[in-house]
Amino acid sequence: MTLEFAVDPALNWTKQEIDHRSLHLDVSDNAIWRVIDSPYRMRLFEMIRRSDGVTINELANLTSTNPVNLYYHIRTLEAHKLIKAAGHREGVARRAPVIYVATMSNILLSFNPNSKVDVERISHLRKTWIREAEISLTTPPVSDANEGMSLFRWEMLTDSQQDEIARHLERVTMILDQARDYTDGDEKQSLHYVGFQIADVPEETLPAPRIRVIPQETIQDRTTRSDMGLIESKLQA
Repeated sequence: MTLEFAVDPALNWTKQEIDHRSLHLDVSDNAIWRVIDSPYRMRLFEMIRRSDGVTINELANLTSTNPVNLYYHIRTLEAHKLIKAAGHREGVARRAPVIYVATMSNILLSFNPNSKVDVERISHLRKTWIREAEISLTTPPVSDANEGMSLFRWEMLTDSQQDEIARHLERVTMILDQARDYTDGDEKQSLHYVGFQIADVPEETLPAPRIRVIPQETIQDRTTRSDMGLIESKLQA
């Protein structure tokens, strides 16, 4: 199962927009970078965030792996305050296992645009997100019951058309924020990847390089042309 990152790709935030359930991380911090640079570790964090609390054994069952393989990642997430222990699961083992929960609903990243290292790290993260999206889109659906909707268009838009699309995307963003902050256990849920971007692109790249069709030359054409060349050379001689 492909999971989305619990990291907000929109890096244009201000201090007053950060709520008490968000964690601010600076990608220039090498220790922090080692934590968030692992897609596998961030998938584990996302599974913990979406749960009401999960033990290492339960997480191992969900990810079809050995619990021993998870200890390092769990300890790393806990050491950097992305997750925390929140009690024990009683009655499932002689030694009640620790229940882990996420400490926040969002991770907000900051970087120095004048730092070559920071820019490379952010670019690397964005490429990872794009790769996750591509994997999700190219994975065949399990069934036709929940057919996904995807749209890829390159269009010349007027300012008013861009504004209208932006208004709809703001509404989508509100729905996604509600989904992250509040989960109704009584409603049917399934994981979705939602991504969108409106960006100006140099016109010469739209929608693809111009293609000039050259008729394919057949063997007979080449033979005829060769014979004609031979005749001309004999006449000149």
